[in-house]
Amino acid sequence: MTAVPLTLIIPAHRRVHKLLHTLEVVFGCLPLPDEVMVHVDGGSPEVLEAVEGSFPQVKLLSSQTLLGPGGARDRMIRLAKHEWVVTLDDDSFPERPDFFARVMADAERFPEAAVLSWDTLSEDQAAEGFHHIAVFSGCGSVFNRAWYLRTKGFVPRVVAYGFEEVDVSLQLYCLGGRVIYDPCLRVIHDHPMPEVVEPEIVAGALLNAFWFPLVRYPLLLLPWAWLSALRYTLRTLLNGGHAGVLEALRRGPMEAADILRWRTPLALTGVLGWLKLRRHPQALGLKTDLS
Repeated sequence: MTAVPLTLIIPAHRRVHKLLHTLEVVFGCLPLPDEVMVHVDGGSPEVLEAVEGSFPQVKLLSSQTLLGPGGARDRMIRLAKHEWVVTLDDDSFPERPDFFARVMADAERFPEAAVLSWDTLSEDQAAEGFHHIAVFSGCGSVFNRAWYLRTKGFVPRVVAYGFEEVDVSLQLYCLGGRVIYDPCLRVIHDHPMPEVVEPEIVAGALLNAFWFPLVRYPLLLLPWAWLSALRYTLRTLLNGGHAGVLEALRRGPMEAADILRWRTPLALTGVLGWLKLRRHPQALGLKTDLS
């Protein structure tokens, strides 16, 4: 069967049926990626057995310690055998069967790109074609492995919302790496928002709003960033997220020491340039086939 020199990685935890559906869609694509890896966070026997039984060609990794999606991705990227590494969530999958052919076409068009991304711009922006953007998609993207290995990598966060993709995107920007958006790289993210979000998830997202700038921003920008995080906390309270805020207050002091060991502040000019690009993505003046 035709395969292209790509590694596909998928972090997973306990959602067996969603993961199996994603793999079913992936293996229905033509061409296929040459290497497919799944990392099972927490080492769930049910997930490991289901994947091994249905898709024996998948390389399985696991960890008893919860690494979070970022920690799992970091491990797989470092072990990947190909230069370009496609990353999906266990509940995100290609919209079209020629998806990996489109990835290879973009890799050939933008060989210097640090990341190829999708699902991050509004429809009117997407219709204009390729863009240089500040943050790659959280539900999936394509990493240039050489660029990724120049960063500090993903910080392992069990709840990664608001930390994972912005952190690595900022690191890449400050190194001179570009994130290229292509609306043709369409991915379906099968993740409907629940009516009630668990307090642990709310707490994790709130803490990430404080921890991300603490890890990467220079001291001069921290008051501004934390003021924004406080406004986010206030909105959460006003929207009924009291339990999540209380959980964040309980966990914050315990997490602070661990987060501080990751602190590697980046240059002020780099962070400001990235924040500007985040507000104003740059159209590259290249059209792409949206058919």
